Amino acid sequence: MSKVKKQKKTPLKIEYDGKHPPRVFRSDHDLEEIIQATQKDEGLSRSDAIKYLIRIGAGKLEVRQRSEKEIREKSYQEGYMKAKAIYSVQFKCAGCKETIAVESEDVRKAAAKYLQEHGWGHSECAQGKAGNKMSVNLLDLLELLDNKGI
Repeated sequence: MSKVKKQKKTPLKIEYDGKHPPRVFRSDHDLEEIIQATQKDEGLSRSDAIKYLIRIGAGKLEVRQRSEKEIREKSYQEGYMKAKAIYSVQFKCAGCKETIAVESEDVRKAAAKYLQEHGWGHSECAQGKAGNKMSVNLLDLLELLDNKGI
């Protein structure tokens, strides 16, 4: 009978195994799917994917995915800023000439009343009716409001 000789470990291999001892564990199908998804999403080896997941679980690694709340907040802010840029009405103060954003309901009503009294409306309505005295030049309105200090 011949015995199989056991190969001796080199000093470097012994040192490496001491610093990086192999770990063995059993996993179920759900955990296996998580490991494989992490491998695919992060582009990691199996061993690195398992280490990555352990570090996340231990709170030692910041998760790259943003929470649903963060995504909603950011989307809300972006949408709000876009809408504000499009629909915000601003005018110069009659006294100090600083820009004031129309935020109060009273100022909105006053602006709507002014526009209605001075014949402002849709450009299509002004073009479609002969003899319509409706003004459609927004720059004229802004100049008029600026001259009146509104």
